[in-house]
Amino acid sequence: MKRLAVPSLSSLSRRERLLAMAGILVMSVMALDRGVLGPWLRHTRTIHQEVQRLEEMIRNDRELIRRKPRILGQAQAYQEYLRLDQSSEPDMASLLREIETLGSRSGVSLGQVKPLGETTEEASPTFAIEVEYKGSLQEWVHFVYLLQASRSLFEVERATVARMEEGSSQVQGSLRLTSRVNHSGQAPATSAGDT
Repeated sequence: MKRLAVPSLSSLSRRERLLAMAGILVMSVMALDRGVLGPWLRHTRTIHQEVQRLEEMIRNDRELIRRKPRILGQAQAYQEYLRLDQSSEPDMASLLREIETLGSRSGVSLGQVKPLGETTEEASPTFAIEVEYKGSLQEWVHFVYLLQASRSLFEVERATVARMEEGSSQVQGSLRLTSRVNHSGQAPATSAGDT
């Protein structure tokens, strides 16, 4: 195979020398672009994107810091509805005590207050309680109101009410209550001071 001979610059005409120098210059610029400029530009672009991402994070963090007092205030407002993680027996005992307190405050006379058990849905258990009562219709309405306004989040699922005697203003019946308890916070205060 015949080898190609590279002519020397001195044997080239002036025009050919200029073309050769231009070719060398172009090749040098291309090599410089591939070896130095390209990686540098990519690195600069990456740094710019990272700086933008960090600036966005700082803006978000500043916004969260600005909202912190309002968020803490809302968390404090709902704290009384949360209970510490504990066994169901103290929870049920606390609920039964609260029902007795609310019955006393409303003026109704409570009969049997029977726990019906506990079911767990999602993160919080639900306690069911059957309550028998006697009293005036106004006392019964006040009792139901106090239960539903309670910090224990009582919900009346079923209620029966009937006159004790013909022509009497006294009624009797039963309520089936449920209370959903969240185990991620503090125990609620007693409702003895509620109106």
